[in-house]
Amino acid sequence: MTPTEKPPCWGRPSSSPTRHAQHVADAVPRPSYKRRLVWAILIAVVVVLAALSVAFAAFYRAGRFPKSSAIQDNLQAHNAADTIASAKTTIIAPSSTTSLALPQNASIVLSTATAKTYTANLAAASDNLVNGSDWLGFGTSLSWWAQWMGNHFYGTADFTNLMDAFFDVNTGLGLSVARFNLGATVNPPSTYSPYVIMPAAKNSSNAPFDFDVDKGQRYVLLEAIKRGVSTTELFINSPPEWMTISGVSCGNYGHGNNLNASKYQDYANYVVDTLLYYNNTVGVEFGSVTVFSEPTSNWWGPPDWCNQEGFHQDIGTLAPILRTLSHTIQSAGLSTIIAGTDEVSYDVAQSVLTSMSSSDLSTFQRINIHGYYDPAPSVRKSFATTARSVGKKVWQSELGTAGTGMQPVQYGIRQLGAIGLARNIIADVYFIGVTAWCYWQVMDQGDWGLYYCQYLSPGVCNRSKQYYVMMQFSKWLRPGMDIINVPQNDDPNVLLARSRSTNRLVVVAINQKSSAATYAINVSLYAVGLNGSSSSNSIVMGVFRTSNNENHDSVVSDTSNFGYGTNGVVYLGNCPGNSVTTLVLDGLTWQAGV
Repeated sequence: MTPTEKPPCWGRPSSSPTRHAQHVADAVPRPSYKRRLVWAILIAVVVVLAALSVAFAAFYRAGRFPKSSAIQDNLQAHNAADTIASAKTTIIAPSSTTSLALPQNASIVLSTATAKTYTANLAAASDNLVNGSDWLGFGTSLSWWAQWMGNHFYGTADFTNLMDAFFDVNTGLGLSVARFNLGATVNPPSTYSPYVIMPAAKNSSNAPFDFDVDKGQRYVLLEAIKRGVSTTELFINSPPEWMTISGVSCGNYGHGNNLNASKYQDYANYVVDTLLYYNNTVGVEFGSVTVFSEPTSNWWGPPDWCNQEGFHQDIGTLAPILRTLSHTIQSAGLSTIIAGTDEVSYDVAQSVLTSMSSSDLSTFQRINIHGYYDPAPSVRKSFATTARSVGKKVWQSELGTAGTGMQPVQYGIRQLGAIGLARNIIADVYFIGVTAWCYWQVMDQGDWGLYYCQYLSPGVCNRSKQYYVMMQFSKWLRPGMDIINVPQNDDPNVLLARSRSTNRLVVVAINQKSSAATYAINVSLYAVGLNGSSSSNSIVMGVFRTSNNENHDSVVSDTSNFGYGTNGVVYLGNCPGNSVTTLVLDGLTWQAGV
């Protein structure tokens, strides 16, 4: 049932509508038969309309779209206490494991007989940068690439291989977060390439919804969930063009506000109807929704910036739009949280947050940020202070770093190469404690994607160094792991993560210099060192590296440069310049109480 269809009429009057007058029948002359019939009809209509109103309210709260019986049994409710960090949201259960065992041919059992003692140059602190209950892992926006690939290649071996490469933890990146894009375009401007057209699911205020206009993207979403994606978000870059002032989905002329002030409720309905459809019919419950993308930036709009969906809104209009959306979500009985406001950079986001009142800030539950411009540590630290002061968790929800090699051909604020990707991931986690980290388009026609595909065909794509650097993080820093604080200076190079339940520690270390570097992290606060008397398990080690000459290659056989000491120090020696190294330890014994 589409939102434009009328709900069924439930219930009827329990007795004749003229019964209430029987006690005065003897005192008042009985009206004529025709007159009594007219009154009976009028009263019956009023009663039916009242019943219809009650039924409609219940119908809306339950969702306007019928729930498929095939997915009913797999419904997983949100944690009601989770109001900041997005819960794991899929109703369709992933069919594969979400963590990866160390391959036998890429790991060794550490010998206590030859165990060493290492001198540490870093030490794990007693606090976490991100608690495991909040850490959701790494992800991507779907949008352009997913729509294109799903429309053109779904059902082919190339499509399957691409899904495995991005979402399967055993054979690929194991991305665990997917951001699904609700389109806005009805009549694409001539400046839009076919690749970026995201059709609106509703073509006018009176038109029915057609959710098959983006079925290609939906194919990718469902295949991603099957492979282990556990957190989903709905995001919108622009209101449908029929809600805009300019009539186009790329922004307004003169770069001003583009959502018509009379359409705030229509915009909220468009979003909530989509949430209901995916919840009740498709079987995907989006954990969060965001309805802006770099909204306070002043470049959106024709004629000079009209090559993709986007729109400007002044800061003062953001909260009223979000408040309308919040009320509509609540009225529909959904638990989806709102994220705001996906500004282009940390300093812009901080400016927006500090300009909002407490009432404005209450209209969204989490901060989404686009981490562009390779900000200095001071910018991230200042933003983090503001985010903590307003009591909200943070996603880095969009960044594309560009470049097919470890270093870009020419450095720029959006040309960072694979080593720049690693630097931004570590800085976002270390300084801000982001609970999810999402790449923009994992596949792109140019060099912005982790895959670059000149002809937009998965059979002729190339994996960039960015793909393998992302693998160094996403394959091993799995959802639910504690990201432990390792105090460093303003140029952090190391992340340390722990899985209590699987007795695993993971270290990811980057070396941005041209010469080799050594990292030795004291983790004895958490884990018993490598010795026979106090360790109850065999400890297994795996080491993987991406560099100019390596692509997530196993280097564990180099035992002179990697190890775990009797004193609880994890050792990564002589990491080559411009490299990312991931060391995994399994079978650790935890210290009592930690």
